[in-house]
Amino acid sequence: MVSSLIGTRTLGHFPLSIGTSLAVQEVLGFKTDENGKVTQVKHQPSRNYREIWINIRTVLRNLLGAIEGDLYHSVSETEMATALVEELSQIQYIFGTYDSTIEPHMYLCQYRDFKREYPAALIRERTTPKQLLYDDYERVVLKEFERLLATTPGAYQQFPSFFTPKSGRDALLVSHHAVDLLGWLHFRKLALLESHTGAIKERFEWSSKFASSRDGVNLPFNRLTLQVFGDSTHFKPQPLGIRRAVLEAAKQFRWTAMTSREMVRNGVSRMANKDISKHLLMLGV
Repeated sequence: MVSSLIGTRTLGHFPLSIGTSLAVQEVLGFKTDENGKVTQVKHQPSRNYREIWINIRTVLRNLLGAIEGDLYHSVSETEMATALVEELSQIQYIFGTYDSTIEPHMYLCQYRDFKREYPAALIRERTTPKQLLYDDYERVVLKEFERLLATTPGAYQQFPSFFTPKSGRDALLVSHHAVDLLGWLHFRKLALLESHTGAIKERFEWSSKFASSRDGVNLPFNRLTLQVFGDSTHFKPQPLGIRRAVLEAAKQFRWTAMTSREMVRNGVSRMANKDISKHLLMLGV
C-alpha cells in the first residue's frame, strides 16, 4: 500500500525522516554513546540561538530521500503533502519539548524572478528526466501542502521570491538552497544547520556551499561570490577566466571569509581588467 511506503522510510532518533532528524538531534544535543543509548547533553547548541528557520522544501527533500529506491513518486501527492504537514508538526513539538528557548519558523520560498533579480548570472536549468520528475512532483505536493494549511494561519511563512525574513535575532537556518544564506543581512547572526550531519556552519564557513568549494576557500560568501562560483541548486559557475580573476583579486586585496561587501566592491572596481570588473559589478555584491 502507498501509506506503508511512507511508513517504512528511514527515520532517526525522532520520528522524522533521517536527514531532518539528524540535524534536530545534533542541535538539541542528543548524543549516542558506545552502547547505542541516546541522551541529551546539558549544553545543547540550540541554546546559542533564539530562532531556527526551516526551509519546507528541504524537509520535503529529506522526506523523499528517506524512501528507499527513489520510489517516492509511487506515493500520491496528497498523501505526501499530509506526511509533510505531520513532519513539520513533529519538529514544532520536538523543539517545544526539548528546548523551548529557541523558536522554530517554517518557511516556503517560491524563488520567482531569478532572471530579473540576477540578470547577469548563469542560472542552472533542470533538464534531465529525473530532475523534471522531481520538480513536477514537488510542485504538486507543495500545492497540496498549501491547500491543507489554508485555514491554519501562521503555520508557515511564505516568501514569493527570496528569503527575506524580519528577524534581527541570532538564528539557525536549515536549507539546501544556498541562495537563502544571503538572508543573513536580516539577522543579528545567522548560522547554517546542515541536514544529515547536523554540522553548524558559521558565515565564515559558507564557502563550502559553492559548486567547487575548493575555489572559494577563505572567500566571503555574498551575492557576487555565489554567482561567480555557483552552487548545486540555482547558479552555474562563471567561466574559468572570471573565477580566476576573482581569486587573484582576493589575493591582491587580502580578502578573507569575513571581508565586508564594501571592501569586495571596492576591490572589484580596482581590478586591472576593466571588462571583467564591469561584469562583476553587474553581478552585484
